[in-house]
Amino acid sequence: MSRIQPQKNGFLNRLSTGYDRLVAAFAPERAVRRLQARMTMAAADEFFGSGGFDAADRSSREMSEWNPFGTDADSAILGGLDTMRARSRDADRNQPLAGGLINTAVLNTVGVGLAPQARIDRAVLGLSEDSAIAWQKLVDWRWWLWAGSKDCDLARKLTFNGSCRLALRARCVDGESLTLLPYRPLAGLSNPIRLQAVEADRLSNPGLAPDSATMAAGIEKDADGAPVTYHIMRGHPGNVLYADSRRWQWDAYPAFNAQTGLPNVVHYFRTERAGQSRGFPLLAPVLEPLKDLARMGKAELKRAVVSALFTVFIKSVGGGGLANMPAALPGSIAYPGGMRVSTNPGEQSAATTGNMRLGYGAVLGLEPGEEIQVADPKLPNANFDPFFLANVRQIGMRVGIPYEVLIKHYTSSYSAARAAIEDAHRFFLFLRAEMVEDYCDPIRTVWFSQEVAQGTIYAPGFFADPLIRAAWLNCDWIGPSKPVIDPTKEVEAASLRAELGISTLAQETAAMTGGDWEANIEERGREERRRRAAGLAAAEPSAAANPDLPEGVEAP
Repeated sequence: MSRIQPQKNGFLNRLSTGYDRLVAAFAPERAVRRLQARMTMAAADEFFGSGGFDAADRSSREMSEWNPFGTDADSAILGGLDTMRARSRDADRNQPLAGGLINTAVLNTVGVGLAPQARIDRAVLGLSEDSAIAWQKLVDWRWWLWAGSKDCDLARKLTFNGSCRLALRARCVDGESLTLLPYRPLAGLSNPIRLQAVEADRLSNPGLAPDSATMAAGIEKDADGAPVTYHIMRGHPGNVLYADSRRWQWDAYPAFNAQTGLPNVVHYFRTERAGQSRGFPLLAPVLEPLKDLARMGKAELKRAVVSALFTVFIKSVGGGGLANMPAALPGSIAYPGGMRVSTNPGEQSAATTGNMRLGYGAVLGLEPGEEIQVADPKLPNANFDPFFLANVRQIGMRVGIPYEVLIKHYTSSYSAARAAIEDAHRFFLFLRAEMVEDYCDPIRTVWFSQEVAQGTIYAPGFFADPLIRAAWLNCDWIGPSKPVIDPTKEVEAASLRAELGISTLAQETAAMTGGDWEANIEERGREERRRRAAGLAAAEPSAAANPDLPEGVEAP
């Protein structure tokens, strides 16, 4: 057997130990089997360590430092919720893009308000069409009698639509909205159910106790994870204006009524993970880029302002500089642009403190030997707008609003603008459906139950049969219509959809104007009768004047 040269043999170079090399020298077959086993183990370790996905690779340079911890929903949210909420509120107050995002969401989701239109299932309830229509009108009027008054709000500041706007804004900015439904009769109020908005900061564990398996951030849960009790501070923890003795006192509010099973607390937030107890702000994933864009925009604006302040500095040959400039007032030297240098003994001047301001057409003197170097800011910055738009696209993509709608940038083309509006409208419809499901419907159910209990709405079998109750409660919530670029094309499309049976006239009316087709028909009939009575419209053509009928044949 010839001696194996390790430095010339690729196989031998793969052997990592001296024992392996020795085995290879005297038993090559056995060495091959050992190497195959080692390579198989390495491949298995590589595969099972990453699951076969590059996203789980822990050995590459790109991925080795990306090792987030796999927490549950509450562990990921609750620890930083207060910070996220405070930053989100600050962004909404002070950053144009963040505030515009929230305003756009509220305006297009709720707008002037959400109107419920009763749509009972008369087949299940055994009602005639006329009886069902009359009953629905009564219920809708009873609703607006309560919801259209600010008395429905416990603080008597908001109508129901106002409470919807407040709840959605809290859902977007704070991450969640909390509304209590106390029973508080009030003289002149049609229904004693009231709305009490509570800021999410007040929902916390009694005594600020740590979270546990049954108590998470003020919500007490049962063994199945369902909320049982909400613990709410009597005062706001962030109150710094006055001493509030109620701040560290908690009240327990049952999540549901023990007798009826109806909600006492409406906790409105988006559940994105199983076991999630609290919501997080809509702006949370984009707060960092929003802050950076706000800083960049402010810096660019300041640069533009400074470049516009054209100031001339005079280099003095004889000396004296600022001290030789004429005084406008006793004890001071005034310069264009608002700068003032005091000549009073003991008082520091702008020249000595360096607190000199640029002015509009100002002329400033310099000391002997001093020179001014004029900086050219290269404004306007041609790269600012493309960079800004590129970041806004990412922000809009993450939130769900196309950047054209987010910053009202409809300049590319008609098709692109229409596609952006359609895409944004789907997002707003999703937000509206989420709000109806988690906020509007629970409130209307509690209100309706009280109306039936007090006898102002007649709904036989409501409390006895869940199917009958669902048939009485069924309704459509009508909100802001979709913005249109070309109304003529939109009306033609709506007409074609209704003609083909893809949708109904009632659906198209609600989608285009937010109106009620039934009410429109009644109003149109009244208007036509009034027009004919006033001689503004021709009478309906008689059958005798119909040229299509044979002579001597009367119309049926």
